[in-house]
Amino acid sequence: MQNSIPKNWQVIKATDLCARVTDGTHDTPMRLSVSKHPLITSKQLKDGKINSTDYFISEDDFEEINKRSKVDQWDVLFGMIGTVGDTVIVKEENPQFAIKNIGLFKTGKNKALAQWLIYYFKSPKGNSYLKSVIRGTSQGYIPLESLREFPILIPKEKNYLRKVMAVLSTFDDKIELNNKISKTLEEMAHAIFKEWFVEFEFPIPLLRGTVAAGGWKINANSLFPYWNLPKNQKLRERAKELRKQGILSEVVFWKKFKDKKTLGWDIDRQVIIDNFIVDFFIPELGLVFEIDGASHDDKQEYDLEREVVLKELGLEVVRVSDRDVLKNIDGVWEFVNMAIKDRVKELSTPPFGHPSRGEESTPSGFACHPSRGELGYKSSGGKMIDSELGKIPEGWEIGNLADILELAYGKALKENQRKEGNVLVIGSSGIVGTHNEKLVSGPGIVVGRKGNVGSILWVDDDFYPIDTTYYVKSKKGLHYCYCLLKKQMFISGDSAVPGLNRDVALRNTIIVPKDEIIEKFENVAIPIFLKLAKIKKENKKLAALRDLLLPKLMKGEIRI
Repeated sequence: MQNSIPKNWQVIKATDLCARVTDGTHDTPMRLSVSKHPLITSKQLKDGKINSTDYFISEDDFEEINKRSKVDQWDVLFGMIGTVGDTVIVKEENPQFAIKNIGLFKTGKNKALAQWLIYYFKSPKGNSYLKSVIRGTSQGYIPLESLREFPILIPKEKNYLRKVMAVLSTFDDKIELNNKISKTLEEMAHAIFKEWFVEFEFPIPLLRGTVAAGGWKINANSLFPYWNLPKNQKLRERAKELRKQGILSEVVFWKKFKDKKTLGWDIDRQVIIDNFIVDFFIPELGLVFEIDGASHDDKQEYDLEREVVLKELGLEVVRVSDRDVLKNIDGVWEFVNMAIKDRVKELSTPPFGHPSRGEESTPSGFACHPSRGELGYKSSGGKMIDSELGKIPEGWEIGNLADILELAYGKALKENQRKEGNVLVIGSSGIVGTHNEKLVSGPGIVVGRKGNVGSILWVDDDFYPIDTTYYVKSKKGLHYCYCLLKKQMFISGDSAVPGLNRDVALRNTIIVPKDEIIEKFENVAIPIFLKLAKIKKENKKLAALRDLLLPKLMKGEIRI
């Protein structure tokens, strides 16, 4: 080890480098169903995060454990039993959880040191030391003394460590941002599924002149689905009164813009949207114009609240001063037309790009709602029929999971049988290794059969599901099957080793939609999953580049 130390670097034992190295409680505190203090074990440390737990403890037990192992911001948690070596940086300012059988590296709130420890534990040198000190056969563990003796390679110059971490953190920050985008995208896919197949608001074509639930007359060629906007009908009389009041600036604006032949768009005045009345509204663009003047001087808070609500509904709010209307109406004309031009350009951009050209942009806020020229089935008065699961759309049926998909057994592949390759080996808890041959072509879905029973995993590339899993053979759309499976409740068998019985699982009762609705959902979901796959590949490249850079920084080949 000593001979391989790069110049200007040194090896220090963790117990000398950190403020303290200890571990969590070895006792088993009384379990509570409700408390503000979760008890975290090695099982909750996964992929650099602390997963949720339903094990809570009392205030007294929390305080008692903290006497031995109080967790602070920028401390590092280290899995000691079972999943040995999983690590997490504590980013919370005032953590309210306690730890059990977890190693605790206290950094003295040194963020750069915490980040470095994580990198080093995952490095080849860190892994080599870890493998040499793991004990146990059926369940691995690492003694506390081995954590304290952990040899940490670190720069002699403290400021240099901060510079190194600043470089490496740029990669991690991008990866973390990508992960947040991925989370949003997947949540969006499930939101669309819920809206279509649970709330029955799947999109149906509009007929010109159809009147929506809010009383809006629908124009199927509109760029904006204004018919989905809520409308408080109790404000109808108040809207009429406002039209009759004849505020001078509003009258001048109305006379200038009311002619559709001149403006090119229908514009209405004193329009009810949600619980508000807006001054002027172009429905087909979702474009609101508010005339600001003396009548608004004592309503700033109200106007702000209204603008927030309107923007959440997808509307664009443009404010015009009454002074400009009265003194420079031609200038206002130019301003309004520019706002219209910008709004048309915005609404004409497809929310997902164009999949056939390989474009996958982040979906807009209207992605999960019926699009232009469409309306939600149930809210538009679509016919519903009785079923054993309640009202369902006409033409839909009650069936079983077996009507939608098959569950095929994974195949045993022990670790010593795997050969070097790029094919992912998938177990019930996720990726467990790689191999040189595939069992299933990706993308695909894996269902946990033993171990993590009922887990649902999406795999983008070719993969090899092992014998603790099933893989899905879809009879309908694969993306639809994935979202459907995520909503299923699977029950473990009664045997000593919990498992998911295939025949029992396939008997789960479900609502079976029409094929054309599933096909339409696939067309919406595919671009989202393409974007998710693209982000995963980008993260993999970023991580590889970061890991390639790390040893070069350590060897001094790159100075910063």
